[in-house]
Amino acid sequence: MTTGRRAAIFAAVTSATLERGLPYWWRPRGFSMIPAIRDGDRVLIAPVAPARLRRGDIVKFTLDGEFRLHRLVRRVRKPSGEWRFELQGDNAVAPDRVVTADAIIGIAVAVERAGRVRRLDTPWARARGRLLVMRRRHARARG
Repeated sequence: MTTGRRAAIFAAVTSATLERGLPYWWRPRGFSMIPAIRDGDRVLIAPVAPARLRRGDIVKFTLDGEFRLHRLVRRVRKPSGEWRFELQGDNAVAPDRVVTADAIIGIAVAVERAGRVRRLDTPWARARGRLLVMRRRHARARG
């Protein structure tokens, strides 16, 4: 089975799962979210209305046909009512291209590592995420 076909099947299954309001476990690959999420961790993705997302949330979305899991850095509502989202990996040097609400798949609510589950959607976890975002912006502004 080709990678494109596998991705299309996975997208259809996850879409149907989220439409029914059910969360699912997903194992993202890569190092862009270290230290919050490491390569090979399992992440629980839950459905979310894009307008409910807040800065510091970790969001699963599509960009250029790929699934990504990055932190919400900024959200903007256009005069037309359309939401735009700027996302960036905790370990990435630059943000992703801005995405619209239709690219949002879900929100990461928990991560499992070495048999232990840690919530990602608590007020404390969001505050920690916002702090990471602010530190990154401050470091970028200093140069």
